[in-house]
Amino acid sequence: MNFKNHPKVRKARRGKIVCLIAGVVMLLAAIACFFVRENIRVDRRFDKVAFAQAYNDEMLDEDIYVYIDITEEPYGIGSYGEARQFYYVADGYDLYIIECSESEYNEIAQQVKENGSYECIGTISKLDEEVIDLAIEVYNEDEDDPEEIINREDFDWYFQDVALSVHDITHAEGILLFATLMLIVFGLITLIAGIVELSRFSSAFGRMSEMDQQLIAAELDSPQTVYVKQAHTYLTPRFIVSLGSRCAVIPYANIFWTYKFTQRYNFIPIYSNIQVFTSDFRTLGIAEMSLFTPKKKQAEMTIFNAIQYYNPQVRFGYTAENSNYFNALRFQQANSNYANNNAG
Repeated sequence: MNFKNHPKVRKARRGKIVCLIAGVVMLLAAIACFFVRENIRVDRRFDKVAFAQAYNDEMLDEDIYVYIDITEEPYGIGSYGEARQFYYVADGYDLYIIECSESEYNEIAQQVKENGSYECIGTISKLDEEVIDLAIEVYNEDEDDPEEIINREDFDWYFQDVALSVHDITHAEGILLFATLMLIVFGLITLIAGIVELSRFSSAFGRMSEMDQQLIAAELDSPQTVYVKQAHTYLTPRFIVSLGSRCAVIPYANIFWTYKFTQRYNFIPIYSNIQVFTSDFRTLGIAEMSLFTPKKKQAEMTIFNAIQYYNPQVRFGYTAENSNYFNALRFQQANSNYANNNAG
């Protein structure tokens, strides 16, 4: 049996394939959520009720669409940027408050001017205290008759502190929209990670001869081999076989230097691995583990102890001395390669 077809390797490869499939499933689920949300939106907008009816039937707390047949140009209450503006509107019988964007207001005003009315559809939203105070102030500013001036209690009784929000959606649609976005984000991340890991994992086999693969496969079955489950790493008598995010097979004899490395994002630790500097002047990352992996330090020490046991000449730890020494070796090798390539 060769290394590529060894059950332990095939199991590790299946994990990458499962990751890829999971990404595809999440993206398909996102598409399903999108269409479900669209069906809900169409159905609920079709079943919309008049805003006046919502007031009369005490439906202001329901997750529904309402409409107003606006017959007069909206009267401005206040603006909180282009996307959030408040207006008084009328349907010929009652007065309401709507929340819309500047472009939506322009469309309403134009339609009312050209056609005499405009069917404004939206959801029911609560007004905050700042908007309520401003709405009361605007309502009263041109009133000379004391009996027509309203206070907070009058406003609450008539408007019940709600408005028609033109650009908002129902809560059910909002939940499905959030689910769709999350499924897209995590689906893409999982799919790309699965493709990259499967590609990197499979590429390792092309660098191995058939004889090497048979030797490594035999060592995986050796009774002396130790499996470090947390790091998905096998410590055979001659090799470190890492089957985590990538497949790496490194003879102990080829390791010059090793140390622990912690990957950070904006100074926040994300994961750690073990870096090994090899005789061909490459630095490879093996035994990746998240920061929350149980018994992580014990797993790292097991790997370091095995390296030291099978190759006592290895240098351990990231220090300035080790870094300078091996950078000098790498530089020396690069100069040697350049000289050989340009000889003659």
